[in-house]
Amino acid sequence: MTRISRSRRSPPVPVTTVVTAVGAVLLGALAFIGSASSAAAEAAAGDAAGAGDLDLDAMDIGDPAGPDAMGLGGDGEDDEGDAPPPSGGEASKDPDATAAVDPPSGPDATVYTAPSAAGAFFLETFQGGWESTWVKSGVSKFSGPWAVGGGSSPGIPGDKALIVTRRARHYGISAPASTGDLEGKDFVLQYEVKLEDGLTCGGAYLKLPAAPFKDLSVFDSDTPYSIMFGPDKCGATDKVHFIFQSKHPKTGKMTEHHLKSPPPIAASDKKTHLYTLAVLANGSFSVSVDGEVKRTGELVDEFEPPVQPVEQIDDADDKKPDDWVDEAKIEDKTAVKPDDWDETAPAQIPDTSATMPDGWLVDEPAKIADPAATKPDGWDDEEDGEWEPATIDNPKCKDIGCGVWTAPMVANPAYKGPWTAPMIDNPEYRGVWTPRKILNPDYYEAGAVRMLPIDSVGVEIWSMDQGILFDNVLLGNDVAGASAFADATWKVKKASEDEVAAAAAKKAKEEAKATEAVKDPAPGLAAKVLAMLTTAEHALEPLEKMVQGTGLEPVLDKLVDAGVQTPMLVCAAAPLAVVLLLLTCMGGRRKRPAPVVSAPPAVPVVPVAPVVSEDGAEPAVESLDGKATKEGESVAAVGVRKRRVAKAE
Repeated sequence: MTRISRSRRSPPVPVTTVVTAVGAVLLGALAFIGSASSAAAEAAAGDAAGAGDLDLDAMDIGDPAGPDAMGLGGDGEDDEGDAPPPSGGEASKDPDATAAVDPPSGPDATVYTAPSAAGAFFLETFQGGWESTWVKSGVSKFSGPWAVGGGSSPGIPGDKALIVTRRARHYGISAPASTGDLEGKDFVLQYEVKLEDGLTCGGAYLKLPAAPFKDLSVFDSDTPYSIMFGPDKCGATDKVHFIFQSKHPKTGKMTEHHLKSPPPIAASDKKTHLYTLAVLANGSFSVSVDGEVKRTGELVDEFEPPVQPVEQIDDADDKKPDDWVDEAKIEDKTAVKPDDWDETAPAQIPDTSATMPDGWLVDEPAKIADPAATKPDGWDDEEDGEWEPATIDNPKCKDIGCGVWTAPMVANPAYKGPWTAPMIDNPEYRGVWTPRKILNPDYYEAGAVRMLPIDSVGVEIWSMDQGILFDNVLLGNDVAGASAFADATWKVKKASEDEVAAAAAKKAKEEAKATEAVKDPAPGLAAKVLAMLTTAEHALEPLEKMVQGTGLEPVLDKLVDAGVQTPMLVCAAAPLAVVLLLLTCMGGRRKRPAPVVSAPPAVPVVPVAPVVSEDGAEPAVESLDGKATKEGESVAAVGVRKRRVAKAE
């Protein structure tokens, strides 16, 4: 066998291979774009929503309002024990949770000594020894447990306050604080309130029982008081109470007098706020919040009911007589309807002087079919009925008018309407009846309005909120001294709390900015990527239709779903499909080993008689290479030799 060496071009790539590779790349690209578009759309939506995010956890929705926020209604019974509340961070909104008594780091070991206050005959700073002064009410409904501590974030290191630790409870506690007779003396009540959990429904006011009141264990909502002062909020109620009671000198009856138009409470911003009431010897008063006067006036004028009783009152036993006539007018019974009174005449008639405007299009309809309306693709006349386009106002009628013209209506001068008899004065009219006046048995000359003597100071509230802190309770007769004490205490707390709040706001702003930068490193980047991917998706629509035409649509759907659900896998597979396509289509030329060709079988030589020319010479046989064939070579041998030469060349 003789090996013949030769080179040959690779066979062409089958069409099915190319279509399969293109389909794989197409499906991968569609799936990749689908997944990337979904991710970009979510990112863009997240960026848009981020600007309007609401921190719902920071919004104190509160619980439904219960009994009277002033603590004057509802039994408030609670059989649960008053377990001491734990220290720790901010309490949750769970009704069974407790307010923070101390900071998260634990009780502050700092020893804080509160300053003194000039002219104060009672001052409680809760820095020590308060247990021997304050008495918790023994009335069963006052089950709310009290505690003393710094709260979650004291404004002054080591400072302590009286804390409402549980929500939805009645609280009652008081301490002795005798003022004596306040006639001709100034009086000031001042204290601080901090709402660490806000105030949705409840009170944070003080109640000053009137003298004599010595048994503090029976302090409750029925205890007669001289003054009630402080913030109260629940539903529509949002005010700083100033209520005082007066005692009738003859009957001994206690009457509540409420301030007209009381100011609103301070903001529930978890900061310490200062409430001050000053009642002066001249009969004037002022209500201040955070050192700013919010309400002033005279005790005799600004309260309801007034302190001075009226001299005469209506006789409750006086009744209106049965024959009392209080109708001032009656119908004239002698009047008759005139003969020419036409009750059938219409109230309005067409204006006979009106004429149809020039250019009025009588033959034009007011409504025409909308020329832009088209029949929906899915409309079936047999099932849906004959389709009719929507109608629109005829544009030709806009300036003048169309259709049948009618004259406008005007008032009918002949209209009289139904006839009724005229009204005349009632000869039996006696006027509006009122009960007779009698002397007020409770009348007395009140003289100058003054507060009743005070025997104690207490907190008697019902609240749906916890974390209410009371501190620096001051009763005295020196308004300037109380102001100086506030400068040394409340203003220091305010400065500290304002600084902490500013730092927290700055930190929150920086964190929000950092979070936004992580969500979108370049402003609008997600939206730009989404736009690019959408353009690419539109460009691939023709290829998608081609794939659908080959029957691979189910595979396409599965790949797109996989791209949305597992985008990382598709992102890795798509480039691999492209590489496989390139390797398949760009294989190029390559050498193959020459096939082994066996020698052809021997052909029997048939002698051929030489051809003799006319001159008797034997002619030569010319080969392909221009050389004469060998003498006596057969025709078959010549053919084999020619083929070998051609192959060799």
